[in-house]
Formats: sequence, C-alpha cells, structure tokens
Amino acid sequence: MSRQTGFTLVEIAIVLVVIGLLLGGVLKGQELVLNSQIRNTINEYNNVASVLFAYQDRYRQIPGDDDTATTRWGATSTDGDGDRQIDGDWDNNDGTEETSLFWHHLRNDGLVTGPRSNASTDTFEVPRNSFDGDIGIQEDGFGAIGAGTIIGPVICQSNIPTKASIIIDTRIDDDIGDGQGADTGSLQGGNDARLAPSAQYAGNNDYILCREL
Repeated sequence: MSRQTGFTLVEIAIVLVVIGLLLGGVLKGQELVLNSQIRNTINEYNNVASVLFAYQDRYRQIPGDDDTATTRWGATSTDGDGDRQIDGDWDNNDGTEETSLFWHHLRNDGLVTGPRSNASTDTFEVPRNSFDGDIGIQEDGFGAIGAGTIIGPVICQSNIPTKASIIIDTRIDDDIGDGQGADTGSLQGGNDARLAPSAQYAGNNDYILCREL
C-alpha cells in the first residue's frame, strides 16, 4: 500500500509567511518610489523658480521674454518680445511661444542642461518630471475659486496621479486646490477653473498641478 505525501501545516504556514513578506516588500518599495517621485516633483517647483530668479538677477530680463538674447548669444538664440510677460501655453515645446523660449534662454545661459543652439529643436523642449509629465511655466492659467485670483507666472507639471496630486496639494498648497487643474489640455487664457478641495480628486485620473510663482 503506497503512502500519501503532502505538505504539513507548518510547511504551508512558512510558505504563506514568505509570500506575505514578499508582498509587503513590494508594496513598501512602491511606497518608497511614490514618495521619492512626490519629493522630486515638489522640488521641481522650487528649482524652476530658482533658475528664473537667477536669470533675472544676471540680466534684468525674464527668460523667454528676453528681447536681448540674440545680442548676448548671437545666432544661437531667439528673442522674446520684452513685454515683461511669458506669453504662450505652458507646455509649448517648439520655440513658437515664449513659454518654450523660457527653457531656450535658460539653456543658453547654462542654468538648465540641454542643447543651446536653436538649430536643435531640443533646446526648446520642456523638461520632464518624475511622473514622466511635462514641466512648464506660463503667465496665467486659472480663474478663481473662492477669494483671490492667480496673478503672474504659474509653474505647471502634468501626468501626476490622483494619490500623488492629493499629497502634493496638501504639502505645498494647504489642501485647498489653488492653482490646480484637471488634465484637460491647455491652461492658457485664465479661463480654466481651479480644483476645489482634494475631495474633488477622483479615480485613476492624472492631473496638471500648477503653483503660483
């Protein structure tokens, strides 16, 4: 008579514990990655502000709007119109608007990495954030919810998932939604409503988050 073999309860318990530890490690790793992405995204707002102010300190001009760029760098650059505003859509990346000339001027000055010659379209490209979204700047972008209206440049980042959007909103914006916008395309013109409190973030949507400079 053959003897049946199988796993003992102890062996099954050990396997379940190992599986639990592996799953816990994977989930913890995902949280660490998300937290890193959130920190890097928040830092990008500060980095863009820092390089803009550094450029202004050097040349008394606004990058992108600078109408003396070709005088300074010659044929490797393109001038803005000098009206003291960064005109265009925040995610323009072909050099046709000052919002992409913004990155072009910063690259010419070495404040942002990338090609400097305007013979390369890469010199106008907006940078990418930790969520593989765009980073950009524009003069205005949102109407008001409640009191106050955004005046002046806003720094925007796209492709930010719901959970990360809520956390970033809470950390940098008091969780009231100022300067936030759903990922519905262009923010130009000041007509896009800002999001209400973070309860408005829903589902698996990605968002454009903009912070006033």
